[in-house]
Amino acid sequence: MIISQGVTVEQPETLLELFSRYNLDLWPAHVVTYLLAIPLLWAVAAPASPPSSLRRRLPALVLGILLVWLGVVFQGLYATDINRPLGFAYAVLFVSGGLAMIAAGIRGQLLVDTAPSPFSRLVGLTAIGYALLVYPILGQAFGHGWPESPLFGMAPCPTVIAVFGVLVLSHPRPRHLWVLPIAWTLLATLPAVDRGVWEDIGMVVFGALAVVAAHLDSRSPRVEDGAAAGDAHRALPRTM
Repeated sequence: MIISQGVTVEQPETLLELFSRYNLDLWPAHVVTYLLAIPLLWAVAAPASPPSSLRRRLPALVLGILLVWLGVVFQGLYATDINRPLGFAYAVLFVSGGLAMIAAGIRGQLLVDTAPSPFSRLVGLTAIGYALLVYPILGQAFGHGWPESPLFGMAPCPTVIAVFGVLVLSHPRPRHLWVLPIAWTLLATLPAVDRGVWEDIGMVVFGALAVVAAHLDSRSPRVEDGAAAGDAHRALPRTM
């Protein structure tokens, strides 16, 4: 709000002002979203033996729930205060993407890979670590700490970075699940950076690395498939 020549003029709310109001309104929901990151991390950690079916589904289910939350609450109830048509469009994007991820987890179409390539594992774990820890630290360094800071599970951008991480750590990777994170990266990065949220460049970096990792994996035989083929070959009777 500014006052000019005795007239009060309401200025549009900025992105960081929106986050400040949103974070203060919804605290301590942030604690819950970070607690939900615990089963996600447990599921993607390298197991000594193949993880259970439920454990392999957990990342898709956790992130799907968070995406639906962001669509309904952040985009539908808060972002619409800045731009109503775009807010509703983004709400539809996130809710539909979240429901698709939940459905893929339930159906076994997005499972934690038991044998990711070293590059995919590096990209995936680094992306999740960036979203959970590095992102808020950079926000503090760039001058928008609490309550302005966008945080994992409560803000779209760090959550989308984690989505890239889970996608590259999973197998199979349904193509339709890439629509939300890629679309949001293209739509949100430049406006966010223009408003000083430089840590959102991580969406571009990890999005590009995830796409490269997925492409390289698609061109290479999977270790577990190769092992299975080898076992089958050894099981064949010798006819010589």
